[in-house]
Amino acid sequence: MLKKAEETFSGPDGNAFFADLTKDQIELLKFQQGLEKRQGKKIVDLSIGDTIFELIRSGAHDQAERLKKSVSEKRFWCIKIKGFVWLAFRSQV
Repeated sequence: MLKKAEETFSGPDGNAFFADLTKDQIELLKFQQGLEKRQGKKIVDLSIGDTIFELIRSGAHDQAERLKKSVSEKRFWCIKIKGFVWLAFRSQV
């Protein structure tokens, strides 16, 4: 369904901005589906921020870095710090 939306937005009467947003969502869903298969936990349909947070919590920092381009630098570091704080808290409990 998202692919059809992207095609509609990319058409002559479409909107390039919405086409790009739809393409980004398709890429995120594919990425999340792959993670779900590898990690065995529910990741599909999380926001980009929650996906990055879950990656940091699970120790997959390199994969979190792959999503860095999808959010601002400031937002990425806020999520990353939140993840590290969560890890530090969990290690103390």
